[in-house]
Amino acid sequence: MEKEKLSALADNLVNTIQAVVSMTEDSLDERAKDVERVVKAASEPDSGEFLVPLSIERVEAMRKVMEDLEGEDLNEGFLTTVDSWMNKAHQVSDIDATL
Repeated sequence: MEKEKLSALADNLVNTIQAVVSMTEDSLDERAKDVERVVKAASEPDSGEFLVPLSIERVEAMRKVMEDLEGEDLNEGFLTTVDSWMNKAHQVSDIDATL
């Protein structure tokens, strides 16, 4: 009887963890889409290139996207995604510099 209870508890725990992981992955995917929208707004519409410094139009486009995302969309998950993208970009630039 005790073994059956522990087995049922373990199954319940596994199912709960799987549900939490799935929800977290979905949330991260949404945050990545939000960050992508901001980055796309910074790129030139015709070419997709990034001119530095950004033109006034690109800054305003980014500002508009950020305003659309205000509220719960701009949370820790959003900032974590931005940080992750920045770290990846830095790693790629380090690799390119060594080539």
